[in-house]
Amino acid sequence: MTTQFRNLVFEGGGVKGIAYVGTMQVLAQRGALTDIRRVGGTSAGAINALILALGFLQRLGRSPYVYNRQTLGLRLDTRKEIGLFRYDEPRRGKPIKRFTEYAKALMEALLQGQENQHLHSDDWQRTVYIDTLDVKTTDFNITRDRQQALVEQGIKGAQKYFEWFDDPRETPVNRINKGS
Repeated sequence: MTTQFRNLVFEGGGVKGIAYVGTMQVLAQRGALTDIRRVGGTSAGAINALILALGFLQRLGRSPYVYNRQTLGLRLDTRKEIGLFRYDEPRRGKPIKRFTEYAKALMEALLQGQENQHLHSDDWQRTVYIDTLDVKTTDFNITRDRQQALVEQGIKGAQKYFEWFDDPRETPVNRINKGS
C-alpha cells in the first residue's frame, strides 16, 4: 500500500518515548512505513528514529527540513495538552494562593510557550498525539505495567489519528488526493 507520508519526525520525551513502540506497530500494520524516506527526532525521538531507520529504512538520504504535507509528526503530551492543541479546548486556569505557586505557574507557562513556539496553525493535522499518562521525562523507574500502558497509548493515538485522517467527511490540509 502506497501512503503519502515520506518523512517521520519524533518528538523527544525521555522515558515517555516508550509510547512510540505502539505507534510504530500501528504504522507498520497500515503499511505507512513502507514509503518513509527520512526520519528525524530529538532526544528519545532521535533514538526511536535511529532504531526505525536501522530496521526499516534502506534508503536514508540527506535532506534539509522542508514543511510539507508528506511529513507525519509524533508528539508526546498529556491529555490536557492534547485537548488544547488538537481539539482547541479552552485553557483552564487554577487558583494561585501563594507566591511559590505563582512562580511555578509562571515558569511552566514560559516553558510551555517556548516548547510550542514551533507549532504552525495546521501542524495538529499532521501530528499523531500520544497521551503520556502524566509520565515525566525522567521517570526512569516506571513499572512494566506503566511501560505497557504507554505502548497502548501509542497505539490509541495512531489509531485515532488515522480514523480521523481516513474519514472522507474530513478535509485534512495535509491529505494528498490519489489523483494529484
